[in-house]
Amino acid sequence: MNLDRPFTTKTDWVYNRLRAEILDGALKPADRLRLTSLARRFETSEMPVREALRMLQRDGLVSFESHRGATVINLSLQRAAEIVAVRMHLEVLATAEAVPHHTPETLAELAAILERMDRQAEARQAQRFTEANRRFHTLLYQPGPNRTLTEEIQVLWDRVWRARARSIFALDPSRMQAAQTEHWAIFEAARAGDPEAAAVAMAAHRVKTLASWKRAVAAESGA
Repeated sequence: MNLDRPFTTKTDWVYNRLRAEILDGALKPADRLRLTSLARRFETSEMPVREALRMLQRDGLVSFESHRGATVINLSLQRAAEIVAVRMHLEVLATAEAVPHHTPETLAELAAILERMDRQAEARQAQRFTEANRRFHTLLYQPGPNRTLTEEIQVLWDRVWRARARSIFALDPSRMQAAQTEHWAIFEAARAGDPEAAAVAMAAHRVKTLASWKRAVAAESGA
């Protein structure tokens, strides 16, 4: 097997390969990650694989269980809701910081995505809406100057993105239309160049989103 290794260490290389496979769905929730077979596959010793798996555990993408070893995490709704709560709290700040840096071009791109999401919500296309939703949120705060903030938000997106087989919009399809009303309010504040209004609108969006997650958690637990 002749694979390029553009990373500084074997551990980095294995980590990035496995992380990409988890996030693109090639490795599914609850899949086992066996040291011996992974070391053979990547033509390396078990040590870099073990270290890479620990790094993925730190990212919240892999868990270690007694008598089972490492597995791709199968995230509970409750845990996913907690991660979303933290992510959206950071997005309130990131959105406000990004507002002064938006341009007519970035605002036009946001409007085009929202128009597409309107059609997807009407057609109840939950998966397409979910993908566009992440794109909208990302572009909303992408112009912001704090790279650490935006990177941390993306890490939190990733922790839920592939670990849950169904999105909140698949669990609660009515949420798509409501979310669009909130998205347009955030967008209008950004277009007006008002960071405070954008933060308020994003905070309101967070409250409504978490309420939807709370209902999904209650339904899963039979409450």
